[in-house]
Amino acid sequence: MCLIYKLLKRLIVTTILLILSATALASECQLPKKLVGKVMILHIYGIISPSNPLANQVIEMHFDRQTYLLKNLQTGAKFMGKYTYRRFESDLAELRVEEQKVANNINKVAYYTETFVCQTNVTGYYIFSAIAGVMRPLERQNTGRYFFR
Repeated sequence: MCLIYKLLKRLIVTTILLILSATALASECQLPKKLVGKVMILHIYGIISPSNPLANQVIEMHFDRQTYLLKNLQTGAKFMGKYTYRRFESDLAELRVEEQKVANNINKVAYYTETFVCQTNVTGYYIFSAIAGVMRPLERQNTGRYFFR
């Protein structure tokens, strides 16, 4: 059952990416080649649930060379971490994150990816995929919209 669930989840994500990519291609948008010096605003879609604990939150990310600062604009919570950014095509990129968090006075590390498909040169859609984290469930996915400032 678990394997079927994971395969179905991957199929849904792939379908969403294909649809969003087709939309992006029609508008000939470009994601940045690098994130250094950029500020990104992320709006997380959905309804708050165990699989989407940050639904309807707005996140601001500031990028340096290999590190970033994340701030939840509703709660004021801040986190820092390391990232790698890879642009696969002009309209498709992936952000891989290793984020330091403190939970119950214990340092923990969250790992996640965000896959971006642009709609214009400053906005588009993303898919968040938690690989391992602090918040349960440790593996989860959600979608949202991003904006570059």
